[in-house]
Amino acid sequence: MLPGFGTFILRLCFCFLYLSACCFLTYIIVFKTSNKKLRNFLLGINWLPLLALPLVIPFDYRLFRLMIVLGGGFHIVRSLDFMSARPPFPGKPPFHKFFFYTFFALSLKYPAPAGQDPPRDWSGVFQIIRGGLMSAFVVLLMTANTCLNTPELSFWLNLFCKMAEWYLLFVGFMDFYYGVGKLVRIEGRVNLVEPILSRSPADFWFNRWNLPIIEYLQKYVFLPLNALNHPYRATFLTFLISGLLHEYGFDIAIGGVKGYVLAFFMIQGISVMAIRAVKRPVRRRLPGLYRFWWKSRPAEAVQVAANLAFFVLTGTLFFKAVDLVIDFHRIGFIMDICNRL
Repeated sequence: MLPGFGTFILRLCFCFLYLSACCFLTYIIVFKTSNKKLRNFLLGINWLPLLALPLVIPFDYRLFRLMIVLGGGFHIVRSLDFMSARPPFPGKPPFHKFFFYTFFALSLKYPAPAGQDPPRDWSGVFQIIRGGLMSAFVVLLMTANTCLNTPELSFWLNLFCKMAEWYLLFVGFMDFYYGVGKLVRIEGRVNLVEPILSRSPADFWFNRWNLPIIEYLQKYVFLPLNALNHPYRATFLTFLISGLLHEYGFDIAIGGVKGYVLAFFMIQGISVMAIRAVKRPVRRRLPGLYRFWWKSRPAEAVQVAANLAFFVLTGTLFFKAVDLVIDFHRIGFIMDICNRL
């Protein structure tokens, strides 16, 4: 057991209690405050300390710092809906549903008021088991990659394994959340739509990956930037803001500014704008080439392969930041966790 482990547990418990208290205060503010300006002010005061809450966790436990960042981030994102002119809630749900909706799954629809709940779906139990098994499978992959990690192991093979593990872990967590949502009678939203089949970065980010986050960015960033008249400016600033938010989470966990995640998102945004800039003139001046490349089946496989290669190449930046939080291939993720416990 590492020195200071008891202190870490106490601080982690404090963080979860503080997050729960914030959720309870949000519940009171939203349903007890009729004045919109006062409600928004109180919500802002309530979630503002969450930005610094991860610093309570000792630096040696960077993964848990990142988890606290995510928990606080979910609460802040939900608060934006509560601050909006038309809140998403049709009525007052029980507190336990409100709590689950706020913190534990960004891809859940707002819980229905009492008496209008969907029927309890016991298939959620199997979905929870499936999500758990998928997460366990990822842990086994991590262990195998740790054992096989030799100087001769290809850098690109290592990176591709990390991308596959990250994707499977994300899918496993979403399965778990959807399953719990079915048991507590909260409807889920589509989160992923076969992202591995994306034909371009724009297709990946706008149509297939983490769609609830895309919905929030579109609602609060993209459209307010006058996207219809200035699509390039809106796209650039949307990726910039998304990159800064992701960079903040990783930098808090790492304990310093690195810039890897921001660079990754800016490259993605520039690629989206570049493809848009090429696509329009080609469609107007070379309609035959446009129909072949963007509409035909033979070109689809080439686009999917090229897009996958692009993400593997640019993913080096993103996973450099992940490695600084916890390098599950080089330092032995599973053995490291066991040693800490």
